[in-house]
Amino acid sequence: FGAEAGFWQNGPVGMILRFGQTVPANLTGGTALVTEFSALLRMDVSNGLSVHFGYSAFWAHFRDHLQRLTDAGGHEMLELMMHGPTLGVDVRF
Repeated sequence: FGAEAGFWQNGPVGMILRFGQTVPANLTGGTALVTEFSALLRMDVSNGLSVHFGYSAFWAHFRDHLQRLTDAGGHEMLELMMHGPTLGVDVRF
């Protein structure tokens, strides 16, 4: 699940907040829990082009289980976190 909110007044500059979260389910012997957050400033250059910059963070927790459909007996686990500034271009058609 996730949410995105945009804040604009009159003018080409606005702010975008994003949040996303996965729900881990062990159907195949492994689970993945991923959380993402970003806060961006966006500037519309034209009707079809925008530039954004801000901060983004991404957390991931992966776990391999010995059996399917269980939350016990995990034998391998990986945790990953990435965060930092972000810059991008949005093209709309």
